[in-house]
Amino acid sequence: MEWEMLPGGEAVLETSLDAFIEAHGRKVAAGRGFTPKWKWRASFETRYRDFACSFQKCPAMLKATKTVNGFVQVETCISAAKQHNDHQEEGVRGLPGQIKGLLSPTKVQMRPKECRAWLRTKHPEVCPGGVIPEKLKAQLTTLHETASKKASQQLMEPGQRGRYGGLVTVLQKLERPYLIEKGRFSAHTSFVLGEALVVEETERVTVAISTENLLLNAYRQSCSGLPSLICVDTTHRLIIEGHCCMLIGTMSPTQNFHTIAYGICSHEDTAAHEHVLHAVREAVNATVADRAAKKMRV
Repeated sequence: MEWEMLPGGEAVLETSLDAFIEAHGRKVAAGRGFTPKWKWRASFETRYRDFACSFQKCPAMLKATKTVNGFVQVETCISAAKQHNDHQEEGVRGLPGQIKGLLSPTKVQMRPKECRAWLRTKHPEVCPGGVIPEKLKAQLTTLHETASKKASQQLMEPGQRGRYGGLVTVLQKLERPYLIEKGRFSAHTSFVLGEALVVEETERVTVAISTENLLLNAYRQSCSGLPSLICVDTTHRLIIEGHCCMLIGTMSPTQNFHTIAYGICSHEDTAAHEHVLHAVREAVNATVADRAAKKMRV
């Protein structure tokens, strides 16, 4: 068999090999990726490992070869008999790979009904006659439930649901430093502004949540020559849990409303408004200063 080095595969840290294979699989075999075929094997004093494409009956292969100092070289087989097939699966157990490859993590988090509508609109080729097969409906629902359960478990410890301790745990995992440490922070990631106020004795909860991109709406308004005015509206009695949702935003010169942040509070009073608005103001100033120091676009 003939082999060719993958782009960037000349020197991959052994500890980063799985992540490298996964990233390559998302590009060339979206929905399935590659599966380790063998454990590390020795041949002529060289240790190597094979990876096979996980799509049904696809013969494509990768090979990782250990070099020195903990590095690995990754190659792809270029033999005619080892090329990727059309990756169209039939009769497989679970969601077919060609459909799973269309669903980004954001799409998986969508409600099954919304996901089906998106598939019908954007990918009619998987919906003969514009109709989603019943089996596919059930598979999409199962995928959504599994992803939602996994996301919930990442935020809350088992047995903590419905307790103030569980809420504190969730809010701590939504703080900016924690998200940055876990590599899950971007300009569009929701995070807690400042310090959340959770007092079990008085059953008081007050927290402000936003993203960097939304916070910058407050700064962008001042750049247009308008005074720094914000709009605040709090709705209650609309949520099963009974808490209030505070919407904070601003108006552009074109009279369009732009969200800045959200406040969640158990008591709609002066203390809650002061806490949320103070947290938003400090977060806006910190975000603008941080992006300016890093010479990033604001």
